[in-house]
Amino acid sequence: MDSKITQEDLIRFVYQETTQEENLHILHSLESDQELRQELSEFLKTIDLLNELKYEPNETILKILNEEASSSSLEMS
Repeated sequence: MDSKITQEDLIRFVYQETTQEENLHILHSLESDQELRQELSEFLKTIDLLNELKYEPNETILKILNEEASSSSLEMS
């Protein structure tokens, strides 16, 4: 496997969606390629930041959804 590692390959690697053969190739490439290691590091930092996000829906949106759900259930009866 002499192909260049892509961003998609790294993302799949991070999420453990690569085959064992791909893992070996990526690990070997990471050993010898500083730029690739930096790219992997940036992906990992981004994932950490995304995992820290708190999701709080807007009250207005919740109200609208509840109203729509209520009116839809009345129409179905």
